[in-house]
Amino acid sequence: MKHPLPDPGPTAVPPNTSMHDRGVHALEMLARDVVGMTLHSLNELEGPLTGPQFRLLLTLDTLGTVQSSRAAAAMGVAPSSVSRLAERLAASGHIERGSDTHHRSVVTLELSALGKAVVERVTGWRKQQLARMLAAVPADRQAGVVDALELLYTSVANADDDALADAMAWNRVAL
Repeated sequence: MKHPLPDPGPTAVPPNTSMHDRGVHALEMLARDVVGMTLHSLNELEGPLTGPQFRLLLTLDTLGTVQSSRAAAAMGVAPSSVSRLAERLAASGHIERGSDTHHRSVVTLELSALGKAVVERVTGWRKQQLARMLAAVPADRQAGVVDALELLYTSVANADDDALADAMAWNRVAL
């Protein structure tokens, strides 16, 4: 069953809008939908995990076993914030805390089997939804969409723009 898109109301692009402004508008609409899908994917979480807790799980999935200070830096948060998140996630069995073999006062974090399963379940659901989004594009236009998305991603990732890099850096291990 098709679900019509909501009336965009005042967000609709006026006629005779420049290609640049149409592109910005399309990216804004896509970003809203992807963020909504990302937030919806957190419904796949079992129990009372929060968005920030899942973000730490995803960070550890990306980085592997790391010092808690490295996880904090990757997330762009204070080490004390990661310590509080890690305490709760260790208590629930989602992560394992350890110590550095060379510096016993340094706390390391890694995903437990339960934490890995949660990350796989949520990211698997997201990948299914993203695949459905791509499948909604006519087959003869999918390659062009993929090429455009890859070009956009690599262009942004390689841009010589510190403000853009700062705005995007958190995204590497975000929700």
